[in-house]
Amino acid sequence: MSDARSKCSFSSEMYRRALTRQEKAYLYAFWATLFVTWSPFKLFALLVPYLSLGLLIVTMGSKRFYIGMLLRMAVFVFVYVLLLGVWLIATPDFNLISALLAILTYGPLVFAWLVPSSALHVSDVLLEKMGSIVRIFVLIEGTLGVLQAFYGYFHTGTFDLANGDWVKGTIGFSLNGFVKGVDFSNAMFAVNVAFSLLFLVAAWQVMRHRLLTWIAALVGAIALIFASVMHVIVFLGLALVISAVLYGGLLKLQRVFRLGVLIAILTTGVFYFLPTNLTLINSYLDQFMRGESPRAVMVRRLLHDIPSDNPWVLYLGAGPGQLTSRAALIVTGMYFGSPLNPKPIPFIPTGTTDLQRKYFLDLWIESASNPYYGSTQKPYSSWISMIAECGVIISVIATYILVFRMYTIYKLRDENWHVAFIYSSGLLFFFLLGAQENYWEVAQAVFPGIMMLKVLSGRLVGAKSERKVVVPTHVLE
Repeated sequence: MSDARSKCSFSSEMYRRALTRQEKAYLYAFWATLFVTWSPFKLFALLVPYLSLGLLIVTMGSKRFYIGMLLRMAVFVFVYVLLLGVWLIATPDFNLISALLAILTYGPLVFAWLVPSSALHVSDVLLEKMGSIVRIFVLIEGTLGVLQAFYGYFHTGTFDLANGDWVKGTIGFSLNGFVKGVDFSNAMFAVNVAFSLLFLVAAWQVMRHRLLTWIAALVGAIALIFASVMHVIVFLGLALVISAVLYGGLLKLQRVFRLGVLIAILTTGVFYFLPTNLTLINSYLDQFMRGESPRAVMVRRLLHDIPSDNPWVLYLGAGPGQLTSRAALIVTGMYFGSPLNPKPIPFIPTGTTDLQRKYFLDLWIESASNPYYGSTQKPYSSWISMIAECGVIISVIATYILVFRMYTIYKLRDENWHVAFIYSSGLLFFFLLGAQENYWEVAQAVFPGIMMLKVLSGRLVGAKSERKVVVPTHVLE
């Protein structure tokens, strides 16, 4: 009985405790990020990692944060400039504008590197506050997504096939009402909801109004199903399974109950509402293995044709923004709109590199010309861009950093099992998304997730270093 009273007292103290200045700064930046990323202003969303970083710099007021960020920035600038010199020498028509634009498009990764988790001073209070904010957005966006799905159902007669194109939340807001579209809004909606559901599970233990949290998670899960972005659901499930294998014997029933319920809802919903979309996964894989899709052809060119003519590309890469990344596509002048109907972009000189003209543009045009091709057939993704533009050497180093980060978090699992498990799942989810599209450069899709993962990491580091809570003697009596 005394343990229960002690726990209750500690919980009450936690909710009464005020946020530190550092926590408030991160919370304000998180608020701003969600408002921008859930808005329909996609060009503005491209800048949100740097807007959030600027807000943190102005409001953080922590000497430790500033020193840590400046050191990381110095390392980033030194390494990037050094590699630019190598790429300028190795690539005859290297496009410096594209390379600089890549710093902008890879904003989520730049933010993740520059902001030191150990300097955020994350407590359960910040975790609870951010969880409450995420819950509000999931309730609003999830409800809107479900309404959009039913609106589409009245037009198509099914929740399967392309009905998910109606589901975009406020990201696809239009003055004309609910509009079906083939842009990336549907996928960005699904990724944001997936990251939000993971965060709600991680923050569950410290959140108040848990019934409302259950409702939000249920609404979000249903909206994620109706969005029918199959690769998001598959990658989310795969990330959770891999994490479950890694954490092995630590998966006690009471720890995985809520997560199990969420997975059961998603699995049942997919089999019931999206049977055709589910069967299409096999046909897409067969198409890729037979080498018939533009993506399969691009992979073959990347691993065989390009190295035959340009041996250095496989090992050093062509350089950021030079071939298949989002920055490279933007500088071609054919990214906005489509390669078939490009929209002009101001202020940025456009052009293509020799590598693009010889190995990429024909596949990009082919994928844009076929109305039945989706992101699975496109000749680009973050994985492809990483190898094509940074080479095998840097790709291996990046993979090592990912594995080392997973191991570091695994060692901190005793500080907070839920946070460690969800962090590992979220990091794997982010990594797997790179196999589908240039997600690592789409801030509107992944940056809120990066901010959530950053605070989960900060909580684990903070839990290790913070002092033990001493419960007053009179509470135990």
